[in-house]
Amino acid sequence: MDTVIISHGHYDHAGGVQSFTDLNPDAAIYIQSTAAGEFFRKKAGNAGYKYIGMDPGIPTLPQVKMITGDLVIDDELSLFTGVRGTRFKPDTGSVLKERKNGRYTADAFRHEQHLVIREGDDRTLFCGCAHTGILNILDDFRKKYGTLPKTVIGGMHLNKPDPFTPEQEESLRDMAEQLSGTGCVFYTGHCTGEPAFRILKSVLGSQIQYVRCGQLVPADTEEDFLEQSRPAAVSIPEMPSKPAVKKGKKTYQTAP
Repeated sequence: MDTVIISHGHYDHAGGVQSFTDLNPDAAIYIQSTAAGEFFRKKAGNAGYKYIGMDPGIPTLPQVKMITGDLVIDDELSLFTGVRGTRFKPDTGSVLKERKNGRYTADAFRHEQHLVIREGDDRTLFCGCAHTGILNILDDFRKKYGTLPKTVIGGMHLNKPDPFTPEQEESLRDMAEQLSGTGCVFYTGHCTGEPAFRILKSVLGSQIQYVRCGQLVPADTEEDFLEQSRPAAVSIPEMPSKPAVKKGKKTYQTAP
């Protein structure tokens, strides 16, 4: 592995960086400079705030490249940031905060970046948690690249602790209809949450799949992909010493 992209400055996305660099001191690690800010989650009631930012020692690591704005890494890899649209934006402002000068304000996610992988005429988008809204991210993608990605991989930050109201369910179905019109294939998980996924799936059908740790995407067919989700009848094997290789096209493996 020679390149690592940190999507945004939260500990659950950057928490393994220091251990990774102990094993691989040569890989370039790209992080937005704004990801070094102070980020918090507001606790329920009046219980205060929990720090959820990344370890402040990460930006000082020699292989970390703190960047500002969009970046073309090479002929295959590029990054973009600065998404500001308002279509179906996840309602996180009341919970996720940034602290500046001692004051807590809604996190605008200026530290979130998105990875684009180009393979011939096709592009794959890795959208991290899509805090700024997956439709807004796709809008910016189209403006920057003149097309839409063939595949989108990442969370959509739709998970919530309490059940969706009928109005929220209808809003998710409306969002799914617009995602369907893009023609993209979506592999999602993590912060999307299974309740939201089931609503999206009811509209998108085979155009969306739920990704769990260790699954390979894309699979040749939906049946092949779903087969990876079925529990095995044997104990879980150790990770292979060499990465999986798939002839004819690249294969990506989700991190365990």
